[in-house]
Amino acid sequence: GIQCVVQGADHIKYNKICQDAAGELVKEHYAAAAVSDGHGGSKYIRSEIGSRFAVQAALDTVSAFMEDYEGFTAAIRKNPDYILNRMECYFIAKWNEKIEIHHDDHELTPEEKKIIEKENEKSGREVDWHSYYGCTVLIAVMAEGYSYGMLVGDGTFAVVYDDGTVSVPIEDPYSVANMTSSVCDKQSKDRFQHYFEDRQPLSMTVSSDGLCKSFDSEDNLKDYHIRLTYMMDS
Repeated sequence: GIQCVVQGADHIKYNKICQDAAGELVKEHYAAAAVSDGHGGSKYIRSEIGSRFAVQAALDTVSAFMEDYEGFTAAIRKNPDYILNRMECYFIAKWNEKIEIHHDDHELTPEEKKIIEKENEKSGREVDWHSYYGCTVLIAVMAEGYSYGMLVGDGTFAVVYDDGTVSVPIEDPYSVANMTSSVCDKQSKDRFQHYFEDRQPLSMTVSSDGLCKSFDSEDNLKDYHIRLTYMMDS
């Protein structure tokens, strides 16, 4: 597994902290990767923390469900939608648990209060504190002979096969222009997209929308993933 997180050009220009997080987990029978993009809107004052918690919750979820590898493999092959739905619910519970602890332990700073008060005044209603931690999440898992993935929000989920073909098996249908689904949404469980494939690919890559927006076409984006895969494979 390999991961990379870099500060975007606009974030450097405006001296904003990097709000993305990534992580990977390599076990005897499977490997998992997760990436989260913290929202950049003004009300998402702790999105860099929310994204970090999303990656932790994602890998915790995969690890917990796949602890009994043989049992999990039999279950997901029999009914993938049921298992993946359960994993999504578990992930949401874990993420909410983490942000609740952080919210209880960390009062808003004077600067954060000023931002939220301005947002409340602008919208005419109080900002839900869960929004402070708003972010996306993409989770990819490659096991022995099969693979699966889940996501909420925009970004790229790319799968490369040994014949050199590239698939984008899931994407967020609710992401339009600068709008995206979020882990912090009350309806986030209904916004999850997932897939299961009884086939082991050559590589799986999850990335935030900052990567896909760097390419002028989907073909070039797919070509990038092929090149990256073969660089790693060699």
